[in-house]
Amino acid sequence: IREKYCIPADKIVITCGHNAGEAHQHIEMIEALNQLPQNIKSKIVCVLPMTYPEGKSKYIDSVKIKLEESDLEYIVLTQFMSFQQMAEYALISDVMIHVQKTDQLSSAMLEQMYAGSIVIAGKWLPYKSLHDLGIFFLDVGNIADLATVVYNVVINLKKYKDKCMNNRDIIWKNSSWEELAYKWHALW
Repeated sequence: IREKYCIPADKIVITCGHNAGEAHQHIEMIEALNQLPQNIKSKIVCVLPMTYPEGKSKYIDSVKIKLEESDLEYIVLTQFMSFQQMAEYALISDVMIHVQKTDQLSSAMLEQMYAGSIVIAGKWLPYKSLHDLGIFFLDVGNIADLATVVYNVVINLKKYKDKCMNNRDIIWKNSSWEELAYKWHALW
């Protein structure tokens, strides 16, 4: 799958956000990740899915300029992806950074968790309920903390991947149609 998306097989894939909305704070993410030491930057590729919404070409261009000014290896995805392609991409992502300004509950983030990604989310987002369910993910108090957290994840990737192993079952139990449909039906 990595070959299909031109993603180097030897790199740790860090997904930065999940769409082209400014609320994802891509530029701030890039600035923080660019603070990583070179030996860590050489191990990662930042992938920015910016496939929707339409009409964001000016913002996407500003993100690309920031990326070009950085020392980060990157790929910007701009072609709309089918459900199959999104699932394939989730399987090759190692880490997802989700630090948008506000959110209710991101299904794209849950998909990444389900597929085994290590998620780093903004502590200001209302995700305490996910921690309460036992879902493992990391929180950052501010975007500037990303460099420290990503550094620790990269040098301890297997340890963090292992901590995420139960996420799939927890998400299935609390989100799948098969588990929830009968509960909804019982309400009627």
